[in-house]
Amino acid sequence: LGCAFSPNGLWLVSACKDGILKIWDANFTRKSHTLSGQISDAYKCAFSPDGTSIIISGGILKIVDSTGGKEFRTQRILTTYISNWTIDSDSRFVVSESHDRNVKIWDLASGSELLTLSGHYRGNVALSPDGSKIVFTTKDRMLKVWEVISGKELLVLKWHSDTPENCTFSPDNPWDPDLVTFVDTRA
Repeated sequence: LGCAFSPNGLWLVSACKDGILKIWDANFTRKSHTLSGQISDAYKCAFSPDGTSIIISGGILKIVDSTGGKEFRTQRILTTYISNWTIDSDSRFVVSESHDRNVKIWDLASGSELLTLSGHYRGNVALSPDGSKIVFTTKDRMLKVWEVISGKELLVLKWHSDTPENCTFSPDNPWDPDLVTFVDTRA
């Protein structure tokens, strides 16, 4: 159900509902590693930007060593499934969003929860290129921007029609709330 290339482009990771995680060489000629029993119902996996870890999600968020398959740690979300997540560009933390209406920031090195933003309908989450801000789309037709460290809400925009499906920050522009741009991809 999920697959992603490593940052150096040499490996591909795949995860599926049977709980098996496979790491392939990028030439697709052989499997490098097969790790059984990782996460049943896995739907998303990715290498950390530094390439040292693989993050897998289903009912839990799991962090695995990409070189030998040794499990680093498992973050269990007790109330419900994780809907979406992203990793900051420095591999310091993971931001997750779950069906229980919480956005959580996890320290990647220690596995500890750093911050919870509660009461937000399920949507899409993205980090600014410098990792200092989160943008989140909600099922109740809003887009919200927060500071990562403090959890301070910086911006709330409301839609008048459809729910926004995706969100992201520009990779080359500094954050300026006066320069927020919307693109309708349905046209």
